[in-house]
Amino acid sequence: MPALPEPILLVEYEPTRLPAGALAADDGRLLWQRYGVERRVVDVAFPSPRTEGAWELISLGWAGHIPLTPTLHFHLRPRTPLGNLFRMLATVYGLQELTFLPGLVQSSSLRDFYEQLAAYLAAGVMARRRRGLYQAYVPRNGALPYVRGRMRLPARRPWQPEVECSYEEVTDDVAENQLLALTLQHIARSGLCQEEVQTAVRRAFHGLNGVTPVGPAVEAGWRYHRLNVDYAPLHALCHFFLTHIGPGHDTGDRLMLPFLVYMPRLFEQFVARWLQQHLPPPLELRVQEQVGVGETGGALSFTLDMVLYDGSGRAQMVLDTKYKTEVAAADIHQIVTYAELRRCREAVLVYPQRLGTPLDVQIGDVRVRTLTFGLEGEPESEGRALLAALGLGEGNTISNYPL
Repeated sequence: MPALPEPILLVEYEPTRLPAGALAADDGRLLWQRYGVERRVVDVAFPSPRTEGAWELISLGWAGHIPLTPTLHFHLRPRTPLGNLFRMLATVYGLQELTFLPGLVQSSSLRDFYEQLAAYLAAGVMARRRRGLYQAYVPRNGALPYVRGRMRLPARRPWQPEVECSYEEVTDDVAENQLLALTLQHIARSGLCQEEVQTAVRRAFHGLNGVTPVGPAVEAGWRYHRLNVDYAPLHALCHFFLTHIGPGHDTGDRLMLPFLVYMPRLFEQFVARWLQQHLPPPLELRVQEQVGVGETGGALSFTLDMVLYDGSGRAQMVLDTKYKTEVAAADIHQIVTYAELRRCREAVLVYPQRLGTPLDVQIGDVRVRTLTFGLEGEPESEGRALLAALGLGEGNTISNYPL
């Protein structure tokens, strides 16, 4: 496998101009079609008088790697320091226990981070294979030359020697292993791993011989017990990889698959997960709460980013993350509406960096504030500062609010 090409660097929201000859017309058209038109990942401006005869490319809030062709790759770098980006991903996908891997958080690029996690997944799958893959009984129906399980009616006829039976069969082709096979297949097709890691990934995939690479649910719903509890970190890695293979990419529709992280969504998930892990009891943070409006509650509904509840189950505060650098009037309208829906008097907009003019105003019965969970500093310190600003730091509870 040849060395990976040096990628073209695009920094989040910063225009990058390339000479007209630096990008072939067909390649530029392919980038525009797949990642500009089909999905708003990169804004592509073709050479024109407006761009002074150059290509102009802008990454639209995404971070990651796009292998457009075997010889043309793009690296989308976020404004967030890479170490903090990796900590955010580890927090959201429950990968904190993997940070002992040498240099994981000190990776020099997203591709390097991707490779290290791919190598860890391949090693984990091979280790489980040596111990024996998890197996389970699955129901089967079929015609057999003997009775197995329960015989199905109608009974066999003289000219039909086989017997229709319903029975159970032990197999390792179950959801726990299918998810591993699917993920390894996607990683092998990504084009993002160097030869050593690529070989390890393929060896692990072939080690799952007989397991169907299909896509069971990667999120909540898994039931772990003493026979499969070691699958939990492997499934967390699968969730990480499959979530970021790129929007709109299905099995078989690309020779190589991108690895893309949408930063506004990651910021929202990270703030919610961090707060859930650090809120003092008995407070509860509910995420992506659905609230209906109208007599039946189904005619119109809203999805609230975060709602903070006290120990009695009463909503005390609504929070909404905004991956922006300034406040928009629409954001104020939205958060006030959310507060009214939950009948609470505190509404907070959380931004990734300190605003030039923070907001703290009273709109009717609702106090609206802008606070920060900074992505430039150390995440733990920034999170503690947010808790303190919310009045939820050490020695404080939500009861301190003048509600």
